[in-house]
Amino acid sequence: MYLSTDNGSNWNQENNGLASTHVFSLIVNGTNIFIVTNGGVFLATNNGTSWTLINNGLTNIDVNVLTISGTHIFAGTNSGVYLSTNNGINWIPGNYGLTKMHLFQGYYL
Repeated sequence: MYLSTDNGSNWNQENNGLASTHVFSLIVNGTNIFIVTNGGVFLATNNGTSWTLINNGLTNIDVNVLTISGTHIFAGTNSGVYLSTNNGINWIPGNYGLTKMHLFQGYYL
Protein backbone atom coordinates (compact mmCIF):
# COMPACT_ATOMS: atom_id res chain seq x y z
CA MET A 1 0.00 0.00 0.00
CA TYR A 2 1.14 3.51 -0.72
CA LEU A 3 -0.02 6.69 1.00
CA SER A 4 0.15 10.24 -0.31
CA THR A 5 -0.43 13.19 1.98
CA ASP A 6 0.21 15.84 -0.70
CA ASN A 7 -2.38 15.00 -3.40
CA GLY A 8 -0.16 12.46 -5.13
CA SER A 9 3.06 14.44 -5.49
CA ASN A 10 4.89 12.00 -3.19
CA TRP A 11 4.06 8.46 -2.09
CA ASN A 12 5.21 6.44 0.94
CA GLN A 13 4.89 2.69 1.30
CA GLU A 14 2.68 1.81 4.31
CA ASN A 15 2.59 -1.98 4.77
CA ASN A 16 2.86 -2.18 8.57
CA GLY A 17 0.78 -5.19 9.66
CA LEU A 18 0.02 -6.54 6.18
CA ALA A 19 0.69 -10.22 5.56
CA SER A 20 0.59 -9.65 1.81
CA THR A 21 0.91 -6.57 -0.37
CA HIS A 22 -1.23 -7.91 -3.23
CA VAL A 23 -4.43 -5.85 -2.79
CA PHE A 24 -7.62 -7.06 -4.48
CA SER A 25 -10.11 -4.51 -3.17
CA LEU A 26 -10.17 -1.25 -1.20
CA ILE A 27 -13.13 0.58 0.35
CA VAL A 28 -13.42 3.55 2.67
CA ASN A 29 -16.09 4.15 5.30
CA GLY A 30 -15.56 7.42 7.16
CA THR A 31 -12.10 7.19 8.71
CA ASN A 32 -11.90 3.42 8.23
CA ILE A 33 -10.03 1.95 5.27
CA PHE A 34 -10.65 -1.71 4.43
CA ILE A 35 -8.53 -3.74 2.03
CA VAL A 36 -8.56 -7.33 0.83
CA THR A 37 -5.30 -9.18 0.25
CA ASN A 38 -4.64 -12.88 -0.26
CA GLY A 39 -4.14 -12.92 3.53
CA GLY A 40 -7.70 -11.77 4.26
CA VAL A 41 -9.40 -8.50 5.20
CA PHE A 42 -7.44 -5.70 6.88
CA LEU A 43 -8.53 -2.44 8.53
CA ALA A 44 -6.66 0.84 9.00
CA THR A 45 -8.08 3.57 11.22
CA ASN A 46 -5.06 5.88 10.92
CA ASN A 47 -5.05 6.91 7.26
CA GLY A 48 -3.45 3.61 6.26
CA THR A 49 -0.20 3.84 8.21
CA SER A 50 -0.82 0.50 9.98
CA TRP A 51 -3.16 -2.42 9.30
CA THR A 52 -5.04 -4.92 11.48
CA LEU A 53 -6.27 -8.32 10.28
CA ILE A 54 -10.07 -8.61 10.74
CA ASN A 55 -10.99 -12.16 9.66
CA ASN A 56 -12.97 -13.22 12.78
CA GLY A 57 -15.83 -15.38 11.48
CA LEU A 58 -14.64 -15.59 7.88
CA THR A 59 -14.33 -19.32 7.21
CA ASN A 60 -12.87 -18.59 3.79
CA ILE A 61 -10.32 -15.77 3.57
CA ASP A 62 -10.39 -15.93 -0.23
CA VAL A 63 -12.29 -12.64 -0.37
CA ASN A 64 -12.72 -11.28 -3.88
CA VAL A 65 -14.63 -8.08 -3.24
CA LEU A 66 -15.86 -5.80 -0.44
CA THR A 67 -18.73 -3.33 -0.51
CA ILE A 68 -20.48 -1.12 2.03
CA SER A 69 -24.14 -0.23 2.43
CA GLY A 70 -24.72 2.07 5.39
CA THR A 71 -23.26 0.30 8.42
CA HIS A 72 -23.13 -3.09 6.69
CA ILE A 73 -19.93 -4.42 5.08
CA PHE A 74 -20.29 -7.32 2.66
CA ALA A 75 -17.44 -9.64 1.67
CA GLY A 76 -17.83 -11.78 -1.44
CA THR A 77 -15.77 -14.97 -1.07
CA ASN A 78 -15.29 -18.19 -2.98
CA SER A 79 -17.77 -19.81 -0.58
CA GLY A 80 -20.43 -17.10 -0.44
CA VAL A 81 -21.21 -13.73 1.10
CA TYR A 82 -20.28 -12.62 4.62
CA LEU A 83 -21.69 -9.66 6.53
CA SER A 84 -20.22 -7.44 9.22
CA THR A 85 -22.25 -4.84 11.10
CA ASN A 86 -19.41 -3.77 13.41
CA ASN A 87 -16.66 -2.50 11.07
CA GLY A 88 -15.27 -5.96 10.36
CA ILE A 89 -14.73 -7.03 13.97
CA ASN A 90 -16.98 -10.05 13.36
CA TRP A 91 -18.31 -11.64 10.17
CA ILE A 92 -21.39 -13.84 9.74
CA PRO A 93 -22.59 -15.77 6.68
CA GLY A 94 -25.00 -13.72 4.59
CA ASN A 95 -26.04 -16.28 1.99
CA TYR A 96 -29.75 -16.24 2.85
CA GLY A 97 -31.72 -17.04 -0.28
CA LEU A 98 -28.69 -17.24 -2.56
CA THR A 99 -28.49 -20.36 -4.67
CA LYS A 100 -25.05 -19.83 -6.22
CA MET A 101 -22.16 -19.28 -3.82
CA HIS A 102 -19.18 -18.40 -6.00
CA LEU A 103 -18.80 -14.63 -6.26
CA PHE A 104 -16.10 -13.16 -8.45
CA GLN A 105 -15.79 -9.42 -8.91
CA GLY A 106 -19.46 -8.82 -8.27
CA TYR A 107 -20.83 -11.54 -10.56
CA TYR A 108 -22.28 -14.87 -9.49
CA LEU A 109 -20.84 -17.74 -11.50
